[in-house]
Amino acid sequence: MNGPCAWEDDMDEIRDALLSADMAVFVTPVYYFGMSAQLKMVIDRFYSYTMKLSGKHIKTALIAAAWDSNADVMPYLVEHYKKLCRYMNFTDCGQILGTGCGTPSMTKNSQHMKEAYWLGRSL
Repeated sequence: MNGPCAWEDDMDEIRDALLSADMAVFVTPVYYFGMSAQLKMVIDRFYSYTMKLSGKHIKTALIAAAWDSNADVMPYLVEHYKKLCRYMNFTDCGQILGTGCGTPSMTKNSQHMKEAYWLGRSL
């Protein structure tokens, strides 16, 4: 949790960028009620620098898009994100939970574009 990563790849660049940032925005499509495997893989790689990252108390936001607009699409992703924020001492600055955003035109015509605009303005 406080040492070099066992994997030797370009994750050092992501780690350095994240450790120098004031804020991180987690963006993902919703796959089977959770985040994409690609985002989860990046988050899992926080492990080797958990102590440094959690000590920064960075701001975060979550932006997720799902085709489905049912009420039960986002809760599991949101709970995972909230737990991550609590565990890593992140400050959640907002969430855009884009249900009913299966295509660019669906997204463009949704209220989520305005939500994203106002979230951005608030930061």
